[in-house]
Amino acid sequence: MEVHARARPRPGAKPQLNPVLGSILCLAHPAVSLSYFAGFFLLFFLFPHPAFLLTLWGGAFAYTRYTGGRGSARAALRLGLLLAVVLALFNTVFNHRGVHVIALIAGRRYTWEALTYGLSLAGLLSGMLLLCTILNRVPGPGQLLSLTSRALPQTAFILNMTLRYAGYVQKSADTYFSAQSIRATAAGEGGNRLRRYAILLNGFIAWMLEDGMQAVETLRAKEYGQRRRTVYAAYAFGRRDAFFLTAILALLLALLLLRAGGAGTYDYFRAWAAIALSAPSSAAFALLALYVLFPFGWDALRR
Repeated sequence: MEVHARARPRPGAKPQLNPVLGSILCLAHPAVSLSYFAGFFLLFFLFPHPAFLLTLWGGAFAYTRYTGGRGSARAALRLGLLLAVVLALFNTVFNHRGVHVIALIAGRRYTWEALTYGLSLAGLLSGMLLLCTILNRVPGPGQLLSLTSRALPQTAFILNMTLRYAGYVQKSADTYFSAQSIRATAAGEGGNRLRRYAILLNGFIAWMLEDGMQAVETLRAKEYGQRRRTVYAAYAFGRRDAFFLTAILALLLALLLLRAGGAGTYDYFRAWAAIALSAPSSAAFALLALYVLFPFGWDALRR
């Protein structure tokens, strides 16, 4: 009763719900979420124009803030700034193409074109890393494994066991080395430290191999891999999923057609000054912004 009493909210206080749990990309079928983020990845590579890259990076950053909170947003900003500085300097030093010269040192030109191209590479790389962190939360490893379990059951089983065993190994390593450090402190540190570390590693590997053999024997006793096992669908594909998937695929198809027509292209070394969007590029930019904002708009309308 004491636990339940502590769990009750204070009078007049509203419960704080995690917005991610109510997001369409969290509630939808894993195939829908995976298709959306796969399209997001594709758009990063298809449209090198600065306006498109900034929009895509802003969408990835906004969803990082939406799913991970302020801490993830600050980490994303630090990552983006670090990559921007490193790649901009690296590309400026080693790439001497361009006509707008920043400085001329020892007969080598350091150009604004090389600097802006390095910034675009930083935006591309940091945006891809942000999307990878988002995929770890939405849809998440469990939902991704549920997709592969239908098409590739043996591969999904190996991945599932690997993920579970990795956590078990980490926990066992903490326990093992903590116990060994206590023993070393009680017995004194003397002797060859390198030899002692080798003995510790050898003992830990032997322990893990023994536990692995026990797990294999347990799975063999349950007849894993010896006959076809029954499966069930953990996630149902409904009308909402069909509508959302159709909408994002239609947007992607339209963007691919516009890209094939030359929309969204940009040459940082030839067209550095011509940054204005043409009519096809403006249409592609509007569709791309709609694609990025589509989940946020859906969640806003549902509330």
